[in-house]
Amino acid sequence: MRVWRLGSGVAVAAVVGLAFLTLAALALLPAQRAVGTSAGWVEHTFEVIARADRLLAELNGAEAAARDGLLDGDGRPAERLAERSRTTREILDELRGLVADNPDQSARVARLAAALESRLATLADVAGRAAAGDKAGAAVALTGPDARAATASLRDQALAFVAEERRLLRDRRAAADGAERAALVAVVLAALSGAASAGAAALLFVRREKRGEAERLRAERERYAAAFENAAVGMAEVGLDGRWLRVNRTLCEIVGYTPAELCAKTFQDITCPEDLDSDLHLLRRLVAGEIPTYSLEKRYLRRDGTMVPINLTVGLVRDKAGSPLYAISVIEDIAARKAAEDEVRRLNASLERQVQDRTSDLAAANHRLEAFAYTVSHDLRAPLRGMEGFARILLDDFAPGLGPKGERYAQRIVAAAERMEGLIGDLLTFSRLQLAEFQPRALDVSGLAQAAAEDARALAEGRDATIEVAQPMPEVVADPVVLGHVLSNLVANAVKFRRPDEAARVRIRAERRDGRVRVWVEDDGIGIAPEHQEKIFNVFERLHGQEAYPGTGIGLAIVKTGIERLGGTVGVVSEAGGGARFWIELPEAARAETRRHAA
Repeated sequence: MRVWRLGSGVAVAAVVGLAFLTLAALALLPAQRAVGTSAGWVEHTFEVIARADRLLAELNGAEAAARDGLLDGDGRPAERLAERSRTTREILDELRGLVADNPDQSARVARLAAALESRLATLADVAGRAAAGDKAGAAVALTGPDARAATASLRDQALAFVAEERRLLRDRRAAADGAERAALVAVVLAALSGAASAGAAALLFVRREKRGEAERLRAERERYAAAFENAAVGMAEVGLDGRWLRVNRTLCEIVGYTPAELCAKTFQDITCPEDLDSDLHLLRRLVAGEIPTYSLEKRYLRRDGTMVPINLTVGLVRDKAGSPLYAISVIEDIAARKAAEDEVRRLNASLERQVQDRTSDLAAANHRLEAFAYTVSHDLRAPLRGMEGFARILLDDFAPGLGPKGERYAQRIVAAAERMEGLIGDLLTFSRLQLAEFQPRALDVSGLAQAAAEDARALAEGRDATIEVAQPMPEVVADPVVLGHVLSNLVANAVKFRRPDEAARVRIRAERRDGRVRVWVEDDGIGIAPEHQEKIFNVFERLHGQEAYPGTGIGLAIVKTGIERLGGTVGVVSEAGGGARFWIELPEAARAETRRHAA
């Protein structure tokens, strides 16, 4: 009977033990899942932080490549910049995937991506300018106030992103610890309930899982340490009292100390005394929670006593309660950038001196040109008018004695004098257009077009000339004298260059084109072959003989010079024998006034 009871007790104990084992296993499953989930999130967070650190490192590498382009003309910096930019975008894509489950971090990554693309575009522009030889412009684009603000904003966003991931890491570590404790409690309760074997197995299982999690965490820490140590910029963990807690290889290279030597000092020890107060002030504000991060340019004293300019960006790591633990510092050596800025300043000073010298030369040349114009206007015109006057006296008072041949010669003298007078007038107009200072204002094109049409009708000398001026026309911004000259020349040419024995038909109209006004002067005359349409705007370019179509060959040069001085453009659409459509384009008055008020 006792044997049976022992056997039954064993059986019952076995059944009870099995039951408790089953219950323990069932109780352990949720805790096990929680441990696995928490561990997975911790691993995920380490991976995100590592990617963010790599992103900062690649961006700094891209910045360094762009700066190298200012000093290196062999094209290699541009290749390195392209490679860094490609890698940076790949890392950014990985970050997007890693934080897709977190709307806040996804939004931060989106803002970081926009800022990053803008900065990479700026760096590509810098590299392009440097490669093209515009190193002064490249240096300004790389180091100007806007560039520094964009870089600081980009680093602030990256540090804010990393700070949030570190907060998540703390929370997830706490969740992992809580999950482990919950699993342990479940095992202990099961063991206390009599399932010793099941409890022992569960405990061994948890310990094994914990060892695996510890190994994973250790691997992540090693990856983080590798990224920290091999970053292209200096990185450090700094105590609140200024002690260097942890430094990487790049920082040691920047300041010339070994890690052990540097960790025996504080950042105050190697900061240039003139720069220390501003750094400490910002650090106090950071610790007080007034600012999330800060950046500033300062100087470090190297081990050999020399100074190195650096750009410092600082963020703060806090515990679960929000108390500050230590600072994370990113240190960038900007000696090359400072040298480039000095070179830009030197080039600007040299350029300013050259501009002053050339301005003086231009003023002297303008003075000589004005003197020449005065000579043409007075000294050359006086004998020309005397010659023309005496020739007309011969024709009026002595025509019978001259005979037909002499009268013909005298008429040719008068005609030549008139052509010379017209040529001198056009040359003076052309030179004044190049030298005069204009005061553009809103003008009614209709009135100037009507006046040009009346002048052209008078020059037609009774021949048929139909000139239509379309109404109304938009106002433009121009000088009235210059625009009047331009329209008069175009309309006069439209009347003059017609087919023999045919009436001239001319139409003047205008159209709006994206904030500008294009004025057309269209005729049905002899037209211009496409191969001649570029050179007709040059001085003394004539396509026809003086007998067929008299003129000075300067009219269209006056048109082009006057319109370009007003900030406009000019052109022609024509075919030989198919008429000509000349156009000028100027800013529309209403749009220009709107832009001025907006500015």
